[in-house]
Amino acid sequence: SRGVFSKEAIDLEAHLHAQFLSLRRVFQAHSKAEDDLIWPALREKAWRDGVARESLECALEEDHSDEEYIFAEIEGLLSLLEKGCNPTPPPPSSSSSSSPAATGAASTAATAATATPLPNVAETTREALRLLSELEGLAICAAENMIRHLQREETEVLPLIQRCFSREEMARLVGTILGERPGDLMDTILAMMFRNLTPECT
Repeated sequence: SRGVFSKEAIDLEAHLHAQFLSLRRVFQAHSKAEDDLIWPALREKAWRDGVARESLECALEEDHSDEEYIFAEIEGLLSLLEKGCNPTPPPPSSSSSSSPAATGAASTAATAATATPLPNVAETTREALRLLSELEGLAICAAENMIRHLQREETEVLPLIQRCFSREEMARLVGTILGERPGDLMDTILAMMFRNLTPECT
């Protein structure tokens, strides 16, 4: 039987879900590089070279749990939306007996299964709109959090890195980070970068 949503809507949901999973994977790689490589190296270098510990800890006081919570919520809503776009059909009826009575019962059951009513269009549409509204709010929240995250790195962390590391040391650190990322992840990151270039940068 036909579902409530058009093929275009189903394809759009699948594309949105795939794009979100790519973004989440990129963010997790970004966070891992900070936690595993950048912060430890910066702490060691800064403390050894006498950078004020208070200013360093203030700059590095960062927690990724808020973003991860939002990503998990978005993933849950997208999964619900995907389930609504692709409802599970009723299981086929089966019979272990070949007697006429059993055959007649199986035929009646099969007819009842094929006559199962379609999902209520109005209810399904309302639920989809509710999920989309929640997704919109979470997407805005995630964008705001990520903008604050990146702005803080630009204004507080990057100056510390430039102060503590030579160009050669920074190049080695970047090389280590990139060397730990699989090729398909780098393809995703580069595709995102090129897709979001401004006309002035192209």
